[in-house]
Amino acid sequence: MPVLLLALKILAGLLLAVLVLLAAALLLPLGIAVEYRPGRVEIAAVCGPVRRSLRTYRTPAAKPGGQKKQETPGAAPAPETTETNVPPGVGERPQPAPPEPPPEEPEHAAPAEEAGPKDGKLERILALLEEDPAAVAACLWRHVRWLGRHSPFKMRVRRLHVFWTVTCEDAAATAIAFGAAMTALNTALAAVQQSIPLQSEGLWLEPDFTGARRADRHIFGIVQARAILMLHLLYRVWNDPLLQPQTDTAQTAQSAATQK
Repeated sequence: MPVLLLALKILAGLLLAVLVLLAAALLLPLGIAVEYRPGRVEIAAVCGPVRRSLRTYRTPAAKPGGQKKQETPGAAPAPETTETNVPPGVGERPQPAPPEPPPEEPEHAAPAEEAGPKDGKLERILALLEEDPAAVAACLWRHVRWLGRHSPFKMRVRRLHVFWTVTCEDAAATAIAFGAAMTALNTALAAVQQSIPLQSEGLWLEPDFTGARRADRHIFGIVQARAILMLHLLYRVWNDPLLQPQTDTAQTAQSAATQK
């Protein structure tokens, strides 16, 4: 009996130590660093001086299209090559053997479509950042405000650096869009600073009439809070309906709603 009581005391002490360590880990300040460049998103965890990259996603590089040869007006077309009579057996090359058919996949193999649902969500986020960055910012701000109202822990943004360009079809549309974006961003920045401590290293928005500086777009920032709050925020953002990969039916419905 004394041995059993001693074993129970040891187990209770170990369990209490694990719970204390878990609570301390969840209450430690944890930062999530997000860096965006065209075609690349990197997410890293920051805890004090330690930084560990969680995932880096790159879009597939676009294949350069071949340039068509420009024809000179009035120039004669290139002469077509004609076959010459060659004696049989002279200059003939051996024909390669036909390729063997690929081996059949076993029935228990998983289909190829099941390998890529994780990348579809990141592709959706990248597409939204390129097409409508204001929608992504509004989505993040909605979750941050919800956590600010329902959580005793607060968060802050450090080392925020933003360089973004506005490009439209022509110069007039670019100027109008740039003015509207500048007004909206100044209003949003003032609202964020009233709710969250924000430390910025550089915020720059400029019109790009030719689209040449689109590749220089850059967003970097560290969102820091208690670990339990950061995990909850990541869970909410990752499951937001706006950031889910859309099927053809969803895209058709969204386009119809936009037209209305």
